[in-house]
Amino acid sequence: MRKFDNCVLLTRVGGFYELYFEHAEEYGPLLNLKVAQKKTNAGPVPMAGFPFFQLERFLKTLVVDLNCYVAVAEEFPNDPGDRVKSGGLMHDRRVTRVITPGTLIDENFIDPYANNYVMAIHLNNPDQEGVIPITSVEEDQPSEVLTESVPSDTPIGLAWLDISTGQFYTQSTTVSSLPSILSRVAPREIVIDEILESQKDHNLFSVLAEDKHLITFAAQGEHLPLSAWTPMLESEVPAQAAPTFTADEVAAGSLLLQYVRNRLLGMLSLRLQAPMRHENLAVMTVDKTTMRSLEIKETIRDGTFRGSLLHAIRRTVTKGGARLLNAWLGAPSTSLETIRARQDLVEAFIRDDDLRDEVVLLLRRCHDSQRLVQKFAFGRGDADDMIALASTIHATQDIVSLLKSHRNGSQEEAPSGAGDNGAPQCFESLLSRITLDEPSKLATRIGTSIDEEGLVQQHRNEDSEASELAALAEDVVAAEEEGKEANKKKTTAAAAAAARKRRPPSIRDHYFAAATDDNNLAFVMKPEASPGLRKLHAELAALLREKVTLAETLREQYDTPSLTLKWTPNLGHIVHVKGKDRTKLQ
Repeated sequence: MRKFDNCVLLTRVGGFYELYFEHAEEYGPLLNLKVAQKKTNAGPVPMAGFPFFQLERFLKTLVVDLNCYVAVAEEFPNDPGDRVKSGGLMHDRRVTRVITPGTLIDENFIDPYANNYVMAIHLNNPDQEGVIPITSVEEDQPSEVLTESVPSDTPIGLAWLDISTGQFYTQSTTVSSLPSILSRVAPREIVIDEILESQKDHNLFSVLAEDKHLITFAAQGEHLPLSAWTPMLESEVPAQAAPTFTADEVAAGSLLLQYVRNRLLGMLSLRLQAPMRHENLAVMTVDKTTMRSLEIKETIRDGTFRGSLLHAIRRTVTKGGARLLNAWLGAPSTSLETIRARQDLVEAFIRDDDLRDEVVLLLRRCHDSQRLVQKFAFGRGDADDMIALASTIHATQDIVSLLKSHRNGSQEEAPSGAGDNGAPQCFESLLSRITLDEPSKLATRIGTSIDEEGLVQQHRNEDSEASELAALAEDVVAAEEEGKEANKKKTTAAAAAAARKRRPPSIRDHYFAAATDDNNLAFVMKPEASPGLRKLHAELAALLREKVTLAETLREQYDTPSLTLKWTPNLGHIVHVKGKDRTKLQ
């Protein structure tokens, strides 16, 4: 807790995440959790907790609603050597990630219709520009540093990225233009060099305070030049674009990348898109006043999304399309070529109702591919994400085929000598940007490797286990309360032993028992997905046949029809019999 002093620490203990000390006392009531006293060698400690499968529900409250930083400490089993060094502890616990409003990756509560940006702002050394140290002349008063407002035309560097999509931008601007940029980008979190934390009179903070932006102070750390960003990018910054980045932009990008990397801790390295300079995007700058007056993204009266221009025209089918429309409205294109290309596409779809309806139906089969790909970049993707990605690729293939067919049909129907047909040309430009050779191979590989029926069965098992675990968690809490009452009444040793016997099994034991139940076996990968899996499935099938044979042999040998082989967390496989058959084994 001292190391992550500005975070709410959630510690995994078995089947629960727990809060301790002042965190339990402060945030327990806000999360509607009961705060109890946990007995330790150092005395009672305030504690609150919740089942591990409810983590995202409480993260949403802490991160989104309360704007807290949350450090998540997971438990890792100790090997025998580490167990001796730690004094017999079965598990080691360490923080694996710090979650903040601007560093969300794939959480269920992330807004799918808007980018989740974290932005870094770089100002030149305040001791050199805009900050004048003034020492108090009275000897009996401590000296203090007063800050004089920096000029409105002072250059600053900005860098912002969305970890969930990998989009990365930079911009060089001035303090006076910052409010309009913040209104357009709408970052969830703003990172500033910690040396400015003591400069409370800096006019930068008055700008940020207008819209109550969440500010995080972070150490600048080692300056990372543009060339040092490459390991965190999908591709290198183009050689012709590198010289266009200003020193302030590079400094802001360096601060931002180090901050994000520190928050992700043990995760795999970042995989972001190559940074793009906003000045090179050929878009219109819409100032904050205009954005508010035109109610582009929120209403003037109450500042809500409903009733805004974006709310009125957002009829996008995909979530990625909603985010793109949001960006386009905040920064309309000034490129005549781009504007005409968009108009041609709109005209083509307005003229052909059937084509428009077919494309809309195909788009409904698409998932949020940007965020899916980023999940896999962080090693957090699962079988469901694979299926969603394959479905998106197949839908894109169908869209491409449909547009090509429409293009070819339009060209054949055009009379000889007629003028250029705009529809085929606009489709040609669109199709030229889509390459599906490698994605098609990936979709085929996914289809031949993942067993969708097994995936459905796995979800059924998980849903059943979740409901059982919820009831089990309530029983565990109730049993602990009974134990406390028993201690108060000073029950006898026999009564205490009986209470322990009545206590339900732990969530961990239930989880492992369900995972090893032969009736719950559900594989999401097909046996023929790889030679290794094929071999392992053959070995498993042989072992299951051996288990069935052993059970039949034991039933015949001891004349116990109810005899079965079961597995328990503590004893492994055991012989289980019912009723009168128990006497036959004695």
